[in-house]
Amino acid sequence: MDLITTGDLGRFASAHDGPKISIYMPTHRTAPDVKQDRIRLKNLVGEVQDRLEASDHRRDEITPIVSPLMKLVESDAFWEARSDGLAVLADADVMKTYRLPASFEPVAAVSPRYLLKPLIGFLATDCRYFVLALSRNSVRLFQASRLSVSEVDLESVPTSLAEALRFDDPESQLQFHTGTSQSSNGPDRRAMFHGHGVGTDDEESNTIRFLKKVDKGLHDVLADEHAPLVLAGVKDLLACYRGVNTYSHLVDGEAEGNPDHMSGKELHERTWSIVEPVFLKGLREAFEQFAQLHGERSDLAVTGLEDVVACAHEGRVRTLFAARGEHVWGTFDPEAVEVTRHDSSTDENLELIDFAAVRTFATRGEVYVVPPDRVPGDGHLAAVLRF
Repeated sequence: MDLITTGDLGRFASAHDGPKISIYMPTHRTAPDVKQDRIRLKNLVGEVQDRLEASDHRRDEITPIVSPLMKLVESDAFWEARSDGLAVLADADVMKTYRLPASFEPVAAVSPRYLLKPLIGFLATDCRYFVLALSRNSVRLFQASRLSVSEVDLESVPTSLAEALRFDDPESQLQFHTGTSQSSNGPDRRAMFHGHGVGTDDEESNTIRFLKKVDKGLHDVLADEHAPLVLAGVKDLLACYRGVNTYSHLVDGEAEGNPDHMSGKELHERTWSIVEPVFLKGLREAFEQFAQLHGERSDLAVTGLEDVVACAHEGRVRTLFAARGEHVWGTFDPEAVEVTRHDSSTDENLELIDFAAVRTFATRGEVYVVPPDRVPGDGHLAAVLRF
């Protein structure tokens, strides 16, 4: 599964030269449904091509964009790895794909900026968190949301104690082997070391070195992240890991037991109850703050798309409520502070809800992408302002 970070989102938000293609769609994890997913992606790519042609782009401008998208449709290797949703962001020079544990509503957009609200919703609203399943024999990282979970490919993180220490201290000719417990509820067996003067102290020292390497690798993977991280493993090893952890959003609760025999689904079931209160608390407090300010007729509680878009552009939005699945196309004139609505997307129009969400996200505001009927004021956008 692919990993998207807030840093990635920031880079996409700053790109607005030439037509930007944004495709989102739900996908299936089971092989029989892949054909259906390919057909849906092919149809969405066809919509992109139609809109580019309707905007009077030349064939030599359209081909560099559409051709890689069609190759993606036809790639057997690409469809071997599946999750619940697919996001594709592309222009004439690059194409980036994300297979994520989120079921996106299908959309194909051509605009001066990437359509990022679905990804912001995934990052900020859909209860996204990480699970680190940690034992001396295996290191796995999962990205999870409220309803789903997928394993993240690890490159810079050692996947076991043996791998982490393989090239350390070669002069000691250290040899070791590991064993696992016979049940998922049993104790995690410690690695056994053989070498010059190796004993309990060396065993503990090597465990700490291993965990520090895991933490360093995760620091690279989770750079700029703010999502909660939940640990899964045996109690003594997790206590050691907490001693070396440098990730700021490690939560207090943990899923105890040997995680080597736990599937992603089981890890999700055992960790969701740990992080759910964290997410519910933040959303509840955001709604309560808006309701209080709105009830006091404060100028800091704003509804109406035009007003919220203008405030977001000015960096004044502390908390934004944006309607999930809704699209309002148009333009925003920053000098006149004027919003004009249009009927459909073109490579000259903005998706205005998306524009407000991206601007709020970029200015370090909180963004909640919620069902349309939960947006305060019964509109597409509502906001709590900083000033």
